[in-house]
Amino acid sequence: MKYAVALLFAVISTAAYSQTYMDKIASQSCECITRIQRGDDYEQYTREIGVCMILASEPYKKQLKKEHGISFDYIDRDAQRLGTLIGVKMATVCPESVLSLVEMADKSSAKVSKHCVGTLTKFENDMFVVLHVKDQDLKTNKFYWMTFVNSDVDLAEQYETMVGAPVRITYRTEKMYDPKIKDYRSFSILEKLEAAD
Repeated sequence: MKYAVALLFAVISTAAYSQTYMDKIASQSCECITRIQRGDDYEQYTREIGVCMILASEPYKKQLKKEHGISFDYIDRDAQRLGTLIGVKMATVCPESVLSLVEMADKSSAKVSKHCVGTLTKFENDMFVVLHVKDQDLKTNKFYWMTFVNSDVDLAEQYETMVGAPVRITYRTEKMYDPKIKDYRSFSILEKLEAAD
């Protein structure tokens, strides 16, 4: 019985210590983030946050390796796991910083152009023209023609005759209010359309 009580105390002490060092890492990371000059460059901002997390975690690298399998010898491989682990804890310590990062990520992803190669399967004519493109994974994607589209074909004259044509699409995603669901959702906005080989 005496050994069982000692073992239970050891487990509770280890769990409390584990909790304490994660709290310290999260707190130090949050403090470090407040000193970062936040600009519009999301990639640079996240790199600096990563440095904050690594510096705060380094004194606890033995515990992190033992309890979470995160090795500072291979931090380039384990950095994402470390960031996720600390980020979850930071959400309870400095939620405003975490929310700010999420908002910045949303704005950043909305500005990045993406690509899709596939076959035009149909068009919808509503307030905007909606192109349906079946990609190489046989998934149908919708692209909204809302602004000028750079194209190697006369899109305004020929788009209705292009059903079945292979195309290369460049688009960006933007969150807009959808009254049907009474919430914001992502729309794929057509930027460029080219005939694909």
